[in-house]
Amino acid sequence: MLGPSGAGKTVFLASLFKHLMIQGESRFFVEVEDERKRKSLNDIYAKVVAPEGWPRANQYHETSEWTFTCCVKVGISIYPACRFTYLDYAGGRLTDVVQGQDANGRI
Repeated sequence: MLGPSGAGKTVFLASLFKHLMIQGESRFFVEVEDERKRKSLNDIYAKVVAPEGWPRANQYHETSEWTFTCCVKVGISIYPACRFTYLDYAGGRLTDVVQGQDANGRI
């Protein structure tokens, strides 16, 4: 996912996970293996839907990697179908490079 600071990359990540983690009629859902990351995504989503809150912006030095397993339930069995990784980062990393600047704003 590409986007400048404030574009909503982290909010999109948390919202997508919240939507896809619940198994619907299609019997498809996604899982995050790390319980701490699952909690973190749920906390971010809770801030988004709360009237008084919004998650803080990622700091320039923060980068996080989220690996999801897409699963399909057939009968009582669950099968992993594929995996994907989402890289979340501070949007300034993208815009500074595009503008020809380094982390300190130097050209």
